[in-house]
Amino acid sequence: MKKTLVTLVLAVAAISSSYAQGWVLFNDTTTTKISTNSVTTATAGTATQLTFAAGASTSYYYALFSSTSTQLIGGVTNAVIGANGTYAFNDGNWYFNNPGFGPDYGTNTLTAGRFNTTVADPANSQGTQVTSGASQSFVVIGWSSNIGNTVAALMNWYNTAGHLGIDGWVGESSTSAFMTPGTGGVNPVPGLFGAGGGLIQGFTLGAVIAPEPSTIALAGLGGLSLLLFRRRK
Repeated sequence: MKKTLVTLVLAVAAISSSYAQGWVLFNDTTTTKISTNSVTTATAGTATQLTFAAGASTSYYYALFSSTSTQLIGGVTNAVIGANGTYAFNDGNWYFNNPGFGPDYGTNTLTAGRFNTTVADPANSQGTQVTSGASQSFVVIGWSSNIGNTVAALMNWYNTAGHLGIDGWVGESSTSAFMTPGTGGVNPVPGLFGAGGGLIQGFTLGAVIAPEPSTIALAGLGGLSLLLFRRRK
């Protein structure tokens, strides 16, 4: 009897986990390309060129985040450029989609402004596995490869004062409307970008210039001087 109950419990768990899986197409399209702005651009949000094609001096990575509870990141749904605004990795409501067989990152293709995922689903060519089949909102973060090739490296760079002395590009798409991932067959896998997708537009990666070490040192001395002045008063 116990064996039968254990078997039933495992079967139910397996069925539940299969329903919890969903799939989306995590690639941009010919009409939703990714751009960058240049270091010398006066207006931070102005795109000056498409991301470089593979083989250029700088390449880019992209990460897919989702949330089943909100469409907002830092209280807004709009895109983020450079060091201004809140990124999904700094918002506890958002989850980095990292399937058991490895992280799903996107990287450059031979066409400027385009990216494809780096990890293909070994069992289903329908797209990228996401956290659940439940309705959820999606957002994509892109950054230059000189920062690192993982979300952890990006977070370390972005959240560290002085950005580790590394100039880089980073940006976040607008968030999508709530979408239900597909399972294939009668429930087709939705594309996140382009017509019918939750992310209708491409987005821009903004330049973040790391301050010179001398600037950081001067800022530290200034803060220390203020503390000493307050103590004397």
